[in-house]
Amino acid sequence: MKYLSTLFVILVFFSCVKSKDKHNEVAITQVKEKTLQDNSKIDAVKYSKSKAIIKGKLIECGSGNKYLYPTIQVMDILMNTSGLHIKDTIKVAHYNWKSGIPKDKECIIYLTSWPIDSENFNKNESWMLIEGDGKYACECK
Repeated sequence: MKYLSTLFVILVFFSCVKSKDKHNEVAITQVKEKTLQDNSKIDAVKYSKSKAIIKGKLIECGSGNKYLYPTIQVMDILMNTSGLHIKDTIKVAHYNWKSGIPKDKECIIYLTSWPIDSENFNKNESWMLIEGDGKYACECK
Protein backbone atom coordinates (compact mmCIF):
# COMPACT_ATOMS: atom_id res chain seq x y z
CA MET A 1 0.00 0.00 0.00
CA LYS A 2 2.86 2.33 0.88
CA TYR A 3 4.40 1.84 -2.55
CA LEU A 4 1.08 2.12 -4.32
CA SER A 5 0.64 5.78 -3.32
CA THR A 6 4.23 6.53 -4.40
CA LEU A 7 3.60 4.81 -7.72
CA PHE A 8 0.40 6.84 -8.16
CA VAL A 9 2.27 10.13 -7.56
CA ILE A 10 4.96 9.13 -10.06
CA LEU A 11 2.37 8.22 -12.71
CA VAL A 12 0.52 11.51 -12.24
CA PHE A 13 3.80 13.42 -12.47
CA PHE A 14 4.84 11.73 -15.73
CA SER A 15 1.42 12.16 -17.30
CA CYS A 16 1.58 15.90 -16.54
CA VAL A 17 5.09 16.16 -17.98
CA LYS A 18 4.02 14.26 -21.09
CA SER A 19 1.00 16.54 -21.52
CA LYS A 20 3.21 19.61 -21.16
CA ASP A 21 5.70 18.21 -23.71
CA LYS A 22 2.88 17.64 -26.19
CA HIS A 23 1.70 21.24 -25.69
CA ASN A 24 5.28 22.47 -26.26
CA GLU A 25 5.55 20.36 -29.42
CA VAL A 26 2.38 21.98 -30.79
CA ALA A 27 3.71 25.46 -29.98
CA ILE A 28 7.09 24.68 -31.60
CA THR A 29 5.35 23.30 -34.69
CA GLN A 30 3.26 26.47 -34.99
CA VAL A 31 6.39 28.64 -34.77
CA LYS A 32 8.14 26.51 -37.42
CA GLU A 33 5.11 26.75 -39.73
CA LYS A 34 4.99 30.56 -39.34
CA THR A 35 8.73 30.78 -40.09
CA LEU A 36 8.25 28.65 -43.20
CA GLN A 37 5.34 30.84 -44.33
CA ASP A 38 7.36 34.03 -43.78
CA ASN A 39 10.39 32.59 -45.57
CA SER A 40 8.41 30.97 -48.39
CA LYS A 41 8.70 34.31 -50.20
CA ILE A 42 12.49 34.02 -50.22
CA ASP A 43 14.14 33.03 -53.52
CA ALA A 44 16.60 30.14 -53.00
CA VAL A 45 19.13 31.33 -55.61
CA LYS A 46 19.16 34.89 -54.27
CA TYR A 47 19.33 33.51 -50.72
CA SER A 48 22.54 31.63 -51.58
CA LYS A 49 24.14 34.87 -52.87
CA SER A 50 23.08 36.99 -49.87
CA LYS A 51 24.69 37.82 -46.56
CA ALA A 52 21.43 39.38 -45.35
CA ILE A 53 17.81 39.56 -46.43
CA ILE A 54 15.60 42.34 -45.12
CA LYS A 55 12.13 43.69 -45.56
CA GLY A 56 12.59 47.40 -46.14
CA LYS A 57 11.51 50.61 -47.77
CA LEU A 58 13.42 53.40 -49.54
CA ILE A 59 13.71 56.54 -47.40
CA GLU A 60 16.08 58.64 -49.48
CA CYS A 61 17.61 58.28 -52.94
CA GLY A 62 21.36 58.26 -52.84
CA SER A 63 24.03 60.04 -54.79
CA GLY A 64 27.37 59.00 -56.18
CA ASN A 65 29.26 58.33 -59.41
CA LYS A 66 29.73 54.65 -60.22
CA TYR A 67 27.62 53.62 -57.22
CA LEU A 68 24.54 55.23 -55.68
CA TYR A 69 23.91 54.94 -51.95
CA PRO A 70 20.20 55.17 -51.07
CA THR A 71 19.05 54.99 -47.44
CA ILE A 72 16.72 52.14 -46.52
CA GLN A 73 14.34 51.83 -43.55
CA VAL A 74 14.71 48.27 -42.23
CA MET A 75 11.30 46.90 -41.25
CA ASP A 76 12.31 43.28 -40.58
CA ILE A 77 15.42 41.12 -40.81
CA LEU A 78 14.61 37.83 -42.52
CA MET A 79 18.17 36.48 -42.59
CA ASN A 80 21.57 37.75 -41.45
CA THR A 81 24.73 35.64 -41.73
CA SER A 82 27.10 38.61 -41.73
CA GLY A 83 27.68 38.63 -37.99
CA LEU A 84 26.92 42.36 -37.94
CA HIS A 85 24.02 44.13 -36.29
CA ILE A 86 21.69 45.59 -38.92
CA LYS A 87 20.57 49.06 -37.87
CA ASP A 88 17.09 50.56 -38.35
CA THR A 89 18.35 52.54 -41.35
CA ILE A 90 21.16 51.44 -43.63
CA LYS A 91 22.94 52.66 -46.78
CA VAL A 92 22.75 50.21 -49.66
CA ALA A 93 24.98 50.58 -52.73
CA HIS A 94 23.96 49.73 -56.28
CA TYR A 95 25.37 50.47 -59.73
CA ASN A 96 24.24 53.87 -61.03
CA TRP A 97 23.40 52.44 -64.47
CA LYS A 98 21.11 49.78 -62.97
CA SER A 99 17.81 50.27 -61.20
CA GLY A 100 17.79 50.85 -57.47
CA ILE A 101 15.20 50.25 -54.78
CA PRO A 102 11.68 51.19 -55.92
CA LYS A 103 10.08 54.24 -54.28
CA ASP A 104 7.02 53.95 -52.03
CA LYS A 105 7.06 50.15 -51.95
CA GLU A 106 7.79 47.66 -49.21
CA CYS A 107 10.30 45.15 -50.58
CA ILE A 108 12.22 42.05 -49.69
CA ILE A 109 15.80 43.15 -50.34
CA TYR A 110 18.72 40.75 -50.87
CA LEU A 111 22.04 42.18 -49.67
CA THR A 112 25.68 41.26 -49.92
CA SER A 113 28.77 42.76 -48.34
CA TRP A 114 30.29 45.97 -49.60
CA PRO A 115 32.92 46.12 -51.08
CA ILE A 116 31.34 43.46 -53.29
CA ASP A 117 31.57 39.96 -51.81
CA SER A 118 34.19 41.14 -49.33
CA GLU A 119 34.51 39.28 -46.05
CA ASN A 120 35.52 42.61 -44.48
CA PHE A 121 32.94 45.36 -44.52
CA ASN A 122 34.14 48.91 -44.92
CA LYS A 123 34.22 51.20 -41.89
CA ASN A 124 30.57 52.25 -42.41
CA GLU A 125 29.28 48.66 -42.57
CA SER A 126 27.60 49.44 -45.88
CA TRP A 127 25.70 46.90 -47.91
CA MET A 128 25.17 46.33 -51.62
CA LEU A 129 22.24 44.89 -53.52
CA ILE A 130 23.14 41.48 -54.90
CA GLU A 131 24.23 41.88 -58.53
CA GLY A 132 24.25 45.65 -57.78
CA ASP A 133 20.77 45.79 -59.30
CA GLY A 134 17.43 46.65 -57.69
CA LYS A 135 15.48 44.91 -60.43
CA TYR A 136 17.17 41.64 -59.42
CA ALA A 137 17.68 42.16 -55.67
CA CYS A 138 14.29 43.66 -54.72
CA GLU A 139 10.98 41.83 -54.64
CA CYS A 140 8.22 44.35 -54.00
CA LYS A 141 4.51 44.13 -53.30
